[in-house]
Amino acid sequence: MVLRTFSGATASSFLAKGNDDRRNCRPLQQFRNGGIRAPLSYDLVLDALAYLQRYRNYRFAIVQAETAVEVHVRSLLLKLMLRYGKSESEAEDMIENDGKYWGVKSKIRRLDDWTAKYATDQSVASLHL
Repeated sequence: MVLRTFSGATASSFLAKGNDDRRNCRPLQQFRNGGIRAPLSYDLVLDALAYLQRYRNYRFAIVQAETAVEVHVRSLLLKLMLRYGKSESEAEDMIENDGKYWGVKSKIRRLDDWTAKYATDQSVASLHL
């Protein structure tokens, strides 16, 4: 999973209503220049918001948001596969080469399958405590 580094203000401080100074958005600059580690999907969502709010470029905003969803789904799939004993290379290979994982829609379906398995295992484990 690719992580980006952020620090400073929280996302809510620069996305809050009433923040009309989009040209010099200091909290956003502080957030992006510091030390908080966030997944790539978060960075893509922030880019989508910037395209939408600062530049009114709806096309780029949609592309960035769609990419963020795809990256996040893939990241969750990898985490669940690793949790169930697959090596990182096996999980990557399965996602890239298995026809059942081709396309975003299929990846989301497989994520539902893995999540259901995980939820079932967690509920069974909690019954044994």
